Amino acid sequence: MRAWVFLASLCVRAPWASPLLAQSTPSQQIPRDVERTTEGLRESTGTAARSERQAIPEGPAVTFQEVLRNPDDPRLNAAYARAQIRAGDLLGASATLERIILTHPEAADAKLLYAFVLFRLDDSITAKTTLGEIDITRLTPAQRVEREQLLTQLENRSKRLHQSFSLSLGLHRDTNGNAAPDQEQVLVADIAATLQDAARVRRDRGYFAQGLYDLDCDLGTDPTMSLFANANLIRDKHLDVGTFNTVAGGGEVGLRRQDGPWRLQAGIFVSEMSLYGDYFLNDYGVEVKPTRRLDPRWEAFGNFRIERQAFHDVAADPTGNDNSGISSTGWLGATWRPDDANTLSLSAGSVRHVAQVGWMSNWRHAVRVSDTLVLPKGQFLIPSIELGTAIYQTGDPLVSAMTRHDHDQRISLTYGLPLAAVAGWATGRQRHPDLRGRRDRIGSEFRPASHAA
Repeated sequence: MRAWVFLASLCVRAPWASPLLAQSTPSQQIPRDVERTTEGLRESTGTAARSERQAIPEGPAVTFQEVLRNPDDPRLNAAYARAQIRAGDLLGASATLERIILTHPEAADAKLLYAFVLFRLDDSITAKTTLGEIDITRLTPAQRVEREQLLTQLENRSKRLHQSFSLSLGLHRDTNGNAAPDQEQVLVADIAATLQDAARVRRDRGYFAQGLYDLDCDLGTDPTMSLFANANLIRDKHLDVGTFNTVAGGGEVGLRRQDGPWRLQAGIFVSEMSLYGDYFLNDYGVEVKPTRRLDPRWEAFGNFRIERQAFHDVAADPTGNDNSGISSTGWLGATWRPDDANTLSLSAGSVRHVAQVGWMSNWRHAVRVSDTLVLPKGQFLIPSIELGTAIYQTGDPLVSAMTRHDHDQRISLTYGLPLAAVAGWATGRQRHPDLRGRRDRIGSEFRPASHAA
């Protein structure tokens, strides 16, 4: 079991629509927000795990020219191998380290780094043998910790059952917490009416907490297949617009298959949500995620799902049932990894929602761009942006005969770190009094709600 704490440090959404026409309801807005938050936190969890696996043992960085000036120096060559690892040249680093170990078998730090490279190259047997050959008396206390951590990861890799748990905590600040039109007017039978009191634009602030549990069981087949299951629970507390308080939870079970460059995940999912204490939504469906590795740096992927959403009329949204229906989603995209610490992703997709009433049915088209940066000590940073347009099927007869068009943009910045790193920094502050006054910032989420013209 490993745990991470990470927060969405900046999240800005700025939707706009046809003048006076967009009149968002919780049934349209909140489930989509919760789904996006859950997807983002699940992606962050995967990034956190990858960040820990890719953590490079610390040491100085040198250039190849420096190595040429002193080619027999084992420490200099080990430092150059670290530079090769950071550049994504694992095979080159392996060759550099093999040469050092042959000429200097006593070089414990080079063997530790070589075992790390072998782990990354999926040669677990040789990596474990190399770690066993290291004279730990030649390692520093920090290097001994790295050795034990690598041994633990090698042991975990050999297990068929893998489990993980993540805890996410965050803050949000909304410039338009109740999703009121920016002009503070709405249409009623094509006649403009000015919003009054609590219906006007209201700023909001709050916090959220989410727990994610994942399980994967290798079936021991060739090609590789595994059963997976996950569960999540999230609570979003609004301090100023309390009617948007939500509690949501759900789970998924399915099958993963890996065959050469192809990877496929398919599963069924179910989720439920309460709004302001009332049972609000039941959602279930099927999701399929194919992935194709094109070369060591490029990968193509898809995400397809179809789901049944059953909304209920509640005090916070008395028209929720009108939005019940079938939603189908399709995303296609590609990822590019210029090096081991950087992953750029670009995707485009559409969501078709067929509701019980035509003025709730819509097509939404969007594009996403994100960049995942893996930082030292298991930390990571994920900046992203999503631009979307939703076109509704018909006009709401109580609002206007005009067809509603919504345009939205979502900008986010997520920073995360392993829980162990927080404990380590706290210990470091106790040992170094000169650092007591410094605060380690984890992050917060600023999530302005819908801005409708």
